[in-house]
Amino acid sequence: MEPSQKHKMHEIIKTYITPTLLLTVVFYLGINFNRLNTIMEHVNDNEKHMPYSEKVKTFVLRDNYDYDRLNVKDDILEMKSTLLDIQLQIRNNH
Repeated sequence: MEPSQKHKMHEIIKTYITPTLLLTVVFYLGINFNRLNTIMEHVNDNEKHMPYSEKVKTFVLRDNYDYDRLNVKDDILEMKSTLLDIQLQIRNNH
């Protein structure tokens, strides 16, 4: 590439690309800032998002919830009992 061609390319880049790039970046940031505000307003809107406890009451059948909760509780008690038995066996063997 000849020096005069390089100079022309440099002028084209300096003249057109920089303002275009600047406008593109500003436009892009403006759009994303507006999207972020819209998303934050949506997330903070309690009418659209109910608390977890309300979701459980609304979408999980109470009988199923109680049954599962009791099963988990029984499983935990069984694991504790098994752990105590193992600890007793270890103590007795030493």
